[in-house]
Amino acid sequence: MSAFPAYIIHADDDPLIHGLVERALGDAPGLKLRFCDSGRELIDMLTKNPPELVLLDLSMPGMDGLGALRELHKNQAFRNVLIILMTGHVGLKMQEDFKALGIIGIIHKPFSPGMLPERIRYLWHLHHTGEDIEIHSRM
Repeated sequence: MSAFPAYIIHADDDPLIHGLVERALGDAPGLKLRFCDSGRELIDMLTKNPPELVLLDLSMPGMDGLGALRELHKNQAFRNVLIILMTGHVGLKMQEDFKALGIIGIIHKPFSPGMLPERIRYLWHLHHTGEDIEIHSRM
């Protein structure tokens, strides 16, 4: 297991959030970072070249993050793609529902760009060590 994913797609319709993510992760050595603006675009990107990790917003136009998540969960080809939600709209009940769909964590917006790499590294490590964790949602 690597300490950090080598290929990440960030799915969010807000260009400001894309900029924050790029600023926080763009200098990571060896990281391939791609962006998309909708759930449909994410599915298309995954079909062509699945990443190790998706940072997924819930509120996007067209197919939103929840729709994309359900689509990913149905398709066996995407079962190994790990997903971290980046959203400001998740309650405790929803966290359990998302956990059942394979979410490895939640990063609440607003988030600190300076803490983003460490938060991803932390959730990545917890997932790969096989620890039985609850969704970690603090940042």
